[in-house]
Amino acid sequence: DTIPRDIERRGKELGDLLSKLQDDIALERRDRLGREGRLVKQVDDHRKFIEELMAEEKDAREKSCAEIKNEIAAIGSTKAREGETFEQMIQREMQELRLTMAREVQERRMEDDEIVAALNRYTEHLQDTLANSV
Repeated sequence: DTIPRDIERRGKELGDLLSKLQDDIALERRDRLGREGRLVKQVDDHRKFIEELMAEEKDAREKSCAEIKNEIAAIGSTKAREGETFEQMIQREMQELRLTMAREVQERRMEDDEIVAALNRYTEHLQDTLANSV
């Protein structure tokens, strides 16, 4: 008679432990999903911020190009009077523009590398979080 009671008591203890374990797993899952949601929002906010910066930079470059074209037109008449041919002046201005573009391309590559590194860190963190939750 004591054996069935012991079995019943042990079965109830195991059932309680299983229920608590399931509750703990559900709580951890909700917490993990919340953390992942916050991380995804942070990455999305950062992406939007970078896109806005890139759009602003593009607008600034386009404005700068328009200003350079205006300067070239103004300098063209002045330089022609000073003896420099228009073609020489354009070649000089184009060389300066190429150098400026090369510097900007290098800066962009560095910024792109930083974005890729940040995304890689996020992915590693997400994978670690998922691996730890399993």
